[in-house]
Parts: sequence; C-alpha cells; structure tokens
Amino acid sequence: MTGGGPAAIYTYVKSGKLRAIASWGVKPHPALPEVPTFKSQGIDIEAYLWVGLFTSAGVPEPIQLKMRELIAKVAADPGFKQALENVQVVPDYRDAPEFRKFFDADYKRMAAAIKSIGKL
Repeated sequence: MTGGGPAAIYTYVKSGKLRAIASWGVKPHPALPEVPTFKSQGIDIEAYLWVGLFTSAGVPEPIQLKMRELIAKVAADPGFKQALENVQVVPDYRDAPEFRKFFDADYKRMAAAIKSIGKL
C-alpha cells in the first residue's frame, strides 16, 4: 500500500506489476481513470498529496512576496505544467493563504476518518 501519488506507481500499475484498488481523491486520477476512489466504494476517505516550498522564519515580507511571485510564475508556465503532467502529476498551485485553507480542511477530514476507525 502507498499513500503517495500516481507518479511513483503509474508504470507498475500500467505494466500489471501492481494492482491499484482505490485512489484518495474525490474524483478518479486522470492518469488512472479506471481506478475507483475510496468514496465511490463507500469508504469516506479523501486526501491529497501536498508538496510545498518553505523558507526559514524571519524572511522579510518583501522577499517573501517576490519569492511567491516567482513561484507562481513558474507554476503557471505551460512547459512546467506539461512536465508535471508527463509524470502523472496534476498541478494545482495554491499560494500560501489559499494553501493553508485547503491543507487545514484536508487535515480535518483525515483526523475525522482516523477517529472513526479507532485504534488500529
């Protein structure tokens, strides 16, 4: 079992060396549309693989803003998006304030799922 993204397992699933039984998202992953979601199988789990860039505390606000501006520019670049899609990663860039909102919601969903399962 893996909780990682399709990029790590796609080749193995497509070759038949691994069998994908469920995906974590609310919709099937575009690279593996035949793999059902947990939710579609009646299991109330929804989670996402978050990747981020971080810096040390205390970086002055103007530098933070410039870094965020440059990262957003790269994330919007069609060539960068295509490179991610070529390895089965669906880009979904979110800047810090919006990312925090989605991360917190994801964390609450997973905490509720774990609580409902109980001790393992």
